[in-house]
Amino acid sequence: MDNLFEKIADYCVETGSSRTIEGSYYIDAIDIIEAFEEDDVTQEWLNENYEEILYLIDSSEKILSETWVEKDDDGNFESFNMNFCTEDEDEEKENKLTREEVLDKLKDFMDQGNDYNGIMLFIPEEKQLLCVSIGTGDNLLKEDKQNGYDSYLYLTQFEYDGVDMEEIDGGDMMYRSEEETYDKDICTAVYDALKFIYDYVPNFIPLQLYVH
Repeated sequence: MDNLFEKIADYCVETGSSRTIEGSYYIDAIDIIEAFEEDDVTQEWLNENYEEILYLIDSSEKILSETWVEKDDDGNFESFNMNFCTEDEDEEKENKLTREEVLDKLKDFMDQGNDYNGIMLFIPEEKQLLCVSIGTGDNLLKEDKQNGYDSYLYLTQFEYDGVDMEEIDGGDMMYRSEEETYDKDICTAVYDALKFIYDYVPNFIPLQLYVH
């Protein structure tokens, strides 16, 4: 049985890495079933065993980040969404988006940015949600104030665990309000928040503004 798991995982990784576009590729349940028909692989079998295959897929050196499992409304396994390393992965990550490009992606939100103090972003490359909001001030320490900081961004990361989005991290990014425009428009904080969390500025999808 373990050998079959390995064969399917190798099939998924080799097929995906050879056909990938921009580092991402889906392998559907029907593709696996057809490829391993002689091994009696069925939808029911995949429902019971996809987690073992998933572990082996993510153990591959070709995989960049955790594979995302898709299921249908009845909980049946549908596909593996794999993200592959590319030769220029580190180079691509460095300063992936400029500040101007970030603001351009947010242009439809910026007219409303002064009415809200939070924004939710989806980061496809990291499979995470990032919530960026203006802090209440409660977390400022005496030494923060002595260093001239009078406000902060509250940053919360959520990651998909196969079922739900689970909070995995959170923290504060201190700033001086006289030097930044975050309080006037939360959209202007997005570039710096992404750089602070990921050490580079990944592509993102703005989802919604909110009041924190």
